[in-house]
Amino acid sequence: MEIIIASTMIVVPAALIFIGLQMAFVYPNASPDWPQTEGRIENQRLFGRFGQDDRMICGEVTYSYLVSGETYHASQQERYFQQSRTREWLAQYPVGKRVTVHYHPQNPRRGVIEPRYRHPKALLILSIGIILGALDLVLYGPELRELIRQNYHF
Repeated sequence: MEIIIASTMIVVPAALIFIGLQMAFVYPNASPDWPQTEGRIENQRLFGRFGQDDRMICGEVTYSYLVSGETYHASQQERYFQQSRTREWLAQYPVGKRVTVHYHPQNPRRGVIEPRYRHPKALLILSIGIILGALDLVLYGPELRELIRQNYHF
């Protein structure tokens, strides 16, 4: 039983740190100050795990835009835990709609329709994981090391 508790004290903070980092770097990040151009929604789709519990439903819109005479294609995704929220997000971007695309000045292939610096909850989740991990180490570090050493024969 002790090893289960010890494992949880390691796994939970590590998982929160992993999720926070993924949210910070996987979600599109762009500056609202990037140059803008007009784009057009080409396609949209709903995907993910469907079912009664509606876990992690993703919406994706694909769009095209023109920069310096060259056409680019990009997509942006949003993830929600409720299918209805994902559908609401997709409803903002019907196929054919004209949208403003913010593109990277040195790499126009990086274009987003909803610029933001980072996912707003990433820092919170990352901070909680780091704080829990630090507390576990400070409060239970020696006991955890001994328990792991006894059970895994290091």
